[in-house]
Amino acid sequence: MSTDGSIERLYPIGALSQRDVADIRMDPFCVDTVGIDALMDEWKAKSDMFRSLRREPVGVLDSDLLPLAVSPQTMTKIGGLLAAYRAYLPTTYDLAFVPISKLVSPQRYVELEYTRAFFDGLSRRLTDDENAECCLGAAVREAKIDAAFLGYPKGQPGEFNYLYQFSSDDQNIRYIPAMPLEPLRDLDLSSERTGGRYDAKAITVLVGPGLPFVHVLKVPTGFDGASGSTVYRLITSNGIHRIFRLAELGNTYVAALVQTISLREVPDRFIEMRRDALFGPDPLRVSDVANRAIGRGFRWKKSRRVIRLQVNIVQEISFVP
Repeated sequence: MSTDGSIERLYPIGALSQRDVADIRMDPFCVDTVGIDALMDEWKAKSDMFRSLRREPVGVLDSDLLPLAVSPQTMTKIGGLLAAYRAYLPTTYDLAFVPISKLVSPQRYVELEYTRAFFDGLSRRLTDDENAECCLGAAVREAKIDAAFLGYPKGQPGEFNYLYQFSSDDQNIRYIPAMPLEPLRDLDLSSERTGGRYDAKAITVLVGPGLPFVHVLKVPTGFDGASGSTVYRLITSNGIHRIFRLAELGNTYVAALVQTISLREVPDRFIEMRRDALFGPDPLRVSDVANRAIGRGFRWKKSRRVIRLQVNIVQEISFVP
C-alpha cells in the first residue's frame, strides 16, 4: 500500500471498451495521475493486443470439470469447513477442479494488495492439495464490523420502520440473507430473578464476510450438437482474488464449490450488469483479469464498505373461521 493510504486495483483495460476505461479514470475514487489522452493511447495498444489473442469458446461440458482428487488430510479439512457452514450452503452442490480459462468474471478488477496475501513470495504452481486447501479448506478471515442504529425512518401508516448501518474496511462484507438459516427462533426473555416467562419469536439478520469457499455458478445455456450434452457457462460468485493468484502462479484449474442453477436463478447482483457481459459470445473472463499484458493498475482511494438495512414491519389482524 502506498504512503497516501490508496490501494492499487488492476483492470484488464485491453478487454474493456474505451468508455469503460474512461469511466474508471473519471470515477471520484480513482486518484491515479495518468492523463486521459495517455490512458487512451495505452488502451488502444492493449486493446489491439487483446484482439490478437486466440479466444477459445467459453462454454463447458460436464466432462470439462475434473474430480476433486486430493489427499485424505486435505479432504478432512474441507469436510470440516463445509460442515461448519452447512446452513449457508446451497442444498446441492459439487466439489471439482474447474478450468480457469472458462470462468466468466462479473468483477472487472482485483485489488493487488489483497491478492498478495495468498502465497506471497511463491513463484511455482500450487499442488492439487494446496489449491484445494486454499480455495475450499481455509476459514474466512475475521472482519471488524461497526454497527449502528440510525433511527426510525418515516413509512406508511401502520408500519414500523427501523434503520441499521454496518460498515467495515473489509470490502468482502455483505448482507447475508436469512433464508438459508433457521428462519424463526424461540426466545425466552424472562428474568431468572422473577421466574416469569416472556416468550417471543425472532428472525436472524446477518452482515458479514460471506462464505470462505471459491464459489462458481454453473448455468445451462444450450446443448452441444455433436453429443447432445448440456453446455454450461461458469460464473465466479466468490473467490476471484484467489483464482487470480492461482492463474498468476501458472495453475490452469481451481478447486471450487460448484452450484448448478438456471438462468432465472442467477443473482440480481450479476443481472444488474449488462446481460451480454455474462452470457454474450465473448464475456470477460478471469484469465483476462489475470493477463498483465492487457492490464493496468489504478490508484484507488481506500474506502469503507457500508451496508444499510431498513426493516419494515406491517402489523395486521386476520380472522380465521
